[in-house]
Amino acid sequence: LLDRADNPRRTIADLYVQRGTLLDRQDRPINITQGVSGDFSREYLYPDLSSVVGYTNPVYGQAGLEAELDPYLRGLKGNRASLIWWDHLLYGQPPPGLDVRLSLDLTIQQKVDHLLGEYHGAVVLMNAKTGEILAMASHPTFDANTLEKDWQNLVTSNSAPLLDRATQGQYSPGTSVGPFELAYLAGIQSLPSLPQYLFSNSGASAQCSLPVENSIDWGTAVAHGCKAATIELGRNLGGDILLQLYRKLGFFQAPAIPLPVFSSPAPTKITNLEDLSSGQESLKINPLQLALASAALTNNGEQPAPRLALTVITPHPGPVVLPAESQPVQVFQPASAQAVVQMLQVADHPEWETIGSAQNGTNKWLTWYVGGTTSDWQGTPLAIALVIEENDPAAAQQIGRDILESAQIP
Repeated sequence: LLDRADNPRRTIADLYVQRGTLLDRQDRPINITQGVSGDFSREYLYPDLSSVVGYTNPVYGQAGLEAELDPYLRGLKGNRASLIWWDHLLYGQPPPGLDVRLSLDLTIQQKVDHLLGEYHGAVVLMNAKTGEILAMASHPTFDANTLEKDWQNLVTSNSAPLLDRATQGQYSPGTSVGPFELAYLAGIQSLPSLPQYLFSNSGASAQCSLPVENSIDWGTAVAHGCKAATIELGRNLGGDILLQLYRKLGFFQAPAIPLPVFSSPAPTKITNLEDLSSGQESLKINPLQLALASAALTNNGEQPAPRLALTVITPHPGPVVLPAESQPVQVFQPASAQAVVQMLQVADHPEWETIGSAQNGTNKWLTWYVGGTTSDWQGTPLAIALVIEENDPAAAQQIGRDILESAQIP
């Protein structure tokens, strides 16, 4: 079939499968539609991102970005209203789907997936100023290309590969909350002296994630994930102010991005201030929430609005920028955030970090790495949250540092 300019007319089969492509920030395709009319299929070019990208499948439906951005990818949004109406009138279908450019960087994503390796856990790396998510990894993952063959194993596996741990995982933050408590307290009063008796016997009595020396200050205690330090900070803040901090950080609401995101409600009452101060009790968050909290410290106290879908590639009038779905929040005073970043800075490196440990159920331990870059960093300011579902602080620290140091971008 030809139109009056002798161009091929689209068939109903073409219209049904002309689905837009998800692109990384460098316009590299992440998934494509391939085949011939009547025999089209969706191909996922980077299967390790299946937990985030999701799938469009004739048997199992949709998930992830494929589901959340479906109106654009199917051409129902982004095209001119007249074009949508005209194609619907002529063909009974919307016009061809539109491509969507994401904030993800496939080069960085590949490094993150390689470094996380066989660990069960997740990583979120973002631009701390703009909130653009540069990498989002969830392990173990699955291959959306083989969904029908693997489905039964995927839904029965104890390792939950279909779960996007970066946005849907519910983890106790444990002592990773230390930097935020420290910065908030520094913004409302002078920091008290740190009781040295808590850190006798190389920090064993303080339950530190990493060993500490006998001489210790607030920066060292928080960077090493010492439970005694977070409890002391919580006592100085008090329960009401501590909950106020967690609310400002967004721990009790789902970050607004085009993905299903789980969040836990705020506790109705504080039953144990020590547990709440050390990131336990009923407090559960996901790595995206903790990455946003880390971004607030890196970004002089302002938490950016997260962004994952950046642009819709439209033929007329051209690419359309998708705005953030929320607004930045000033969580810390700039001077307090800068002071804490300096206290947590890694020696001879333009990065700050904290290693946190948490108990996530009976005899189940997690290790967190939260951090970011300092003012000495040459390039895009970064923030990171990494969780591995085992008690291995040394491994978490090494992975986190390697990710930051390999992710230098202009």
